[in-house]
Order: sequence, then structure tokens, then C-alpha cells
Amino acid sequence: ENITLHRLPEARMEEEPAALGQISEEAAQEEFDASVAEIAKVAFVLPASGAVPTLHWVFATPMEATSLLVVKPDSHVVAKYGLRADAEDGGAPPLYAAWQMAANVSASCLLQDSDGTNSILALGLASGTVLLWDLQIDMCREVLKRHEKAVSALAVHRHKYLIAGAADGRVHIYDLAAGPNLSPQLIAVRSDLTAPVQDLACLRDAALAVARDGKGILALYDLARSALLGRLALGSGDRDDRAPAAAASTGADAV
Repeated sequence: ENITLHRLPEARMEEEPAALGQISEEAAQEEFDASVAEIAKVAFVLPASGAVPTLHWVFATPMEATSLLVVKPDSHVVAKYGLRADAEDGGAPPLYAAWQMAANVSASCLLQDSDGTNSILALGLASGTVLLWDLQIDMCREVLKRHEKAVSALAVHRHKYLIAGAADGRVHIYDLAAGPNLSPQLIAVRSDLTAPVQDLACLRDAALAVARDGKGILALYDLARSALLGRLALGSGDRDDRAPAAAASTGADAV
């Protein structure tokens, strides 16, 4: 099986608003068919096999994607493809790089500035390792060996915090610039969930993160204080007001 990528039509900006008027049903249908045909054009075809991969788009500008990262959950390899605007439609994009990991990639997320000047791919491995891959130089910048079980979910908040969840239910919170030479530093290990962490998400404007485990329990974290704000059981919709489990000591104060 292959993955097909379609190039969306460019937005057309009218210099002046078009005057309102009647249009025939035939003309409207022709215009609609032309739009559908343009969207249906295949831009690139990627070979694929096995599990459905995660795709990460790397942008040079807010409107221009320059490369595509393909992360397969059943593979040790992460591939980076180029997306040239002048490439022939329907062909395979050029393979820029392929990185062989020490274990299967079990989670990933992309840290990227809006102008594309700082792009980091965070990779969680089945071995429990988290890698930070610098996409500007295509090299590993940091190796974070902390989890005892496979990393199952990753999320990032504004290039400030990285949150990693694992199969043992633990959530690690990293400050990405707290260590020496602005290196990542583990600031807390939370043990508030008992089932594997399946999803992580961060709020855009507030330093808050939500983790969901395999039992349907949500945990809300204040990232700035590394604190648990509350839990919610999705099955019943009731709040879980039990005292939160103590966070393991990491060399930094974890609430």
C-alpha cells in the first residue's frame, strides 16, 4: 500500500469583491468539478507497509512545507522526504535522510517555530529513551534515558516543556532550557496514573497538559509547578479527588 499526498489549490485573492450575480446550474457544476479535479491531483506517492505511520510536516514559512517526516510505530527507521514545489506530480519525493534508531519508535511529536528556524523532532522509543533530533542539521541533539517502560506518548508546550508518558503510567516533565547550556532537564516524574499513558496534549496559551491513560482517567497538570491539578474518570464523568500520588524525586523539587 502507498500513501498519497495531494496538493491543495492555492488561495485566490480578489483585488476587488466580485459583483453579485446569477450563475447557471451548469456553470456552477463546471466550477465545482474543476475545483475537485484540482484537489484530486496526486502530488507525491510514498511507499508504505505495515502499521499506519505518523506524518510530521516541517515548514519553512507558515504556508510552505519543505519536508515530511515519516515515523512508523513498528520500525526502527525515521525517514525525511523533501517536498519540492517544482517536483513532478505523482512521483516519489526525494529521500533526504533515514535514521536508524536503537529500538522501535513508539511515540513522536514535533517542536517547531512558526518561521521554521528551530525544528526539533522528539522521538520516544520502546526502550524508554527519548531522543531530541535537530532537523536543521539532521542529528540527535539530546538523549534522555529516564523511562523504565516504553514511551507511549509525547507532547510539547511552546518550546518550553516536553511531556513524556510511558507504558507504566508515569509522566515525565522536562524543562527544555533549564539545564547547563540551555539543555533539557527533567523537573518532575508524576505517578498519578496506573495504566499506560495513551494520549498527551498541551494547551496553547496556558502551561497546562492533559494525560489520558488506558483506563480512561484524565490527569491535568500545571507544568510550571509540576503539579497535579485534578483527575477525571471518563467512564463516569465524576472527578477523582483522592490525594495525588507523590512524585518521585528527580534531583529537582517535584510537587
